[in-house]
Amino acid sequence: MPRLKGPPQPRKKLAARLYTIDQAADVLGMCRASVYNSINRGELTYLVIGGRRRIPVEIVENLLKIEA
Repeated sequence: MPRLKGPPQPRKKLAARLYTIDQAADVLGMCRASVYNSINRGELTYLVIGGRRRIPVEIVENLLKIEA
């Protein structure tokens, strides 16, 4: 079945508002293990999409504001 052309799929818009663990670690200035530790302590909220954890950009930005 051919794909329909048109506006971007919502999935692409959502992906732009989510960080991978590596991206979040880079932005927060910490290692991957520290990000996972923060998740396990409940300090970072995450979503599971396709079996992978994604952290909303807003959560990371709010955390940076609190630390500043």
